[in-house]
Amino acid sequence: MKSFYIFYMKVNDVKIIQEANQGFFFRPPDSVVNDYPDIPVTRDYVELKTMIKTLL
Repeated sequence: MKSFYIFYMKVNDVKIIQEANQGFFFRPPDSVVNDYPDIPVTRDYVELKTMIKTLL
């Protein structure tokens, strides 16, 4: 079973997204993107929908 976590601007939950099989940020501030460059980023709902579909 695949597990994933959608990250929405809660930096204290980064460990959860790092431990998940798949995960990504949704509209994070630039500082979060710079601090965690290995985690994919989605910036709008079209990208979000596409990202979720690829994980299912």
